[in-house]
Amino acid sequence: MVKKETQEVITAWHRKNDEMHQQLVDATTQCERLKVEVESCKQGKEKEVDDRMNEARKRKKDRRNAEEKIEKVKAQLEACVQEEVTVSEKVRAKEHEFVNMSGQDEDKWELQNEMWGRQDERQKRLEKFLRGLRAYRHAQHELVKAKSANQPLCNTVDAIKYEVKYAEISDLIDDVLDYMIETAVENSTGANPHRPTIVSPPPRKTITSPTTGRSGRDSDEESELDVLEYEPKMRPMRQQNLHIQSNRAEVAFHHNNQTRTSYDEDEADRQYLMGIYDAENLVHDILKYLQSGTILLKHGRSGKPHFRKFALSGDLTELHWADPDTPRTRPSIVELREITGIILGQYSKVFRRNHSDMTEPEFYLSFSLMVKSGKRTIDVVAETASEFEAWLMGLSNVLKMEPRWGKPLDITVEESYGKLSKEEQDSCSKYHITPQLYCKLKDVVEERRQEVRQSIRLFDGDMDKVYQAVGGIHPPCIDKYGALLMTKGELRYLANVDIFRTCVIWKLFGNQRLIYDPDFRPPVSQ
Repeated sequence: MVKKETQEVITAWHRKNDEMHQQLVDATTQCERLKVEVESCKQGKEKEVDDRMNEARKRKKDRRNAEEKIEKVKAQLEACVQEEVTVSEKVRAKEHEFVNMSGQDEDKWELQNEMWGRQDERQKRLEKFLRGLRAYRHAQHELVKAKSANQPLCNTVDAIKYEVKYAEISDLIDDVLDYMIETAVENSTGANPHRPTIVSPPPRKTITSPTTGRSGRDSDEESELDVLEYEPKMRPMRQQNLHIQSNRAEVAFHHNNQTRTSYDEDEADRQYLMGIYDAENLVHDILKYLQSGTILLKHGRSGKPHFRKFALSGDLTELHWADPDTPRTRPSIVELREITGIILGQYSKVFRRNHSDMTEPEFYLSFSLMVKSGKRTIDVVAETASEFEAWLMGLSNVLKMEPRWGKPLDITVEESYGKLSKEEQDSCSKYHITPQLYCKLKDVVEERRQEVRQSIRLFDGDMDKVYQAVGGIHPPCIDKYGALLMTKGELRYLANVDIFRTCVIWKLFGNQRLIYDPDFRPPVSQ
């Protein structure tokens, strides 16, 4: 019994001893781990302290270097001030010496003062002109925005005018029919038979919509008019009824002796602007105009922008420019074969010195000529859009190169961006065409096309009456695909952007079969 109890005590003691040994081992392991963590923390703190010390040393060194630079700048500034004082004393001495000279020298001094005064006055006039030019461009931009905002109202007015014109034509047709019936009754009652004479309608002021079309069909193409998708069939214009075209020509070019109204003046200007871009001799006339020279605002690598008279040489191999106030001075010359590119907009290094925002009209009247692969640029701003187009079309046709924009336009933030296809988005971004302008112009062309088609149905395909109703610089026409005949000059008048961007829009519309023109020619001859 005692032996058994003793054995149990010994067993319990051994078990407790093992537990204490295990606790000792665990405590030792934890102690080693804590030692490692303490060592790691110590190294991290030391590294952090070293980094802070290094950063403090670096800041101290940078501060010392900055103080040294400040001292050097101060020394240079003091030297400049001292040099300025010395130069001022020398200038005063020279002035005193010059004033104390003979009477002839005094006269020279007065002439020099007068010349300096004239230069100051000229500079003041130039600055005043530039301020006025900027104010004029701003007002022009505001006018364009106001016209754009009032476009729906203008469309409503055009629709009302069209209804009035149709009513007038209907009354005229009724009068002619009544006259024919009365004549037939008189002949049937035994009166002297005679052939009734149908008098041509008197000249009327043509009510035109914002867009126009053109016939331009040959005799062998008239059969295509019978394959349209809609009824009734269109009948080609009768050649004997040429009074419509003649009346419009008289209004446009003042060939008649009647008194012209304000409407006739606007109609003539409108038709002239639409047709000028499709003239066959346009490039020839532009080159003659550029050879006579125009005034452009030139930006330089130093100083303020200044006006220079630019002109092409008689053999179209050189570009000249000179001060218009001193025409006898020797002009600057650049050979056209050294020009390697035409950049639209203000993207060159020279333009960045006096940069205009993209919302200002000057930005879209500016271009740069890259000379010797971009080593030098000639940077100018045109005064008007027609002058801008004239220089670009002339230089592009002589150099056989198309102008390009400095960088694409970001149109992703525009409201109408999602309405465009991938091709339209790429073209609008590349050629700086806003989606709002593109979509609005597309709607106007579509409305014009529907107006012509409805008029064809209304007048049973009689193109004489259609032309008299819808107006335009040429007879309207719809091809077998339903596209409206529209020249690039008409689209240029509607878009109110340069002819290069207008042709891009025209090609996009042409690919969608909205418009067509068999005589279409790009602004740059290939």
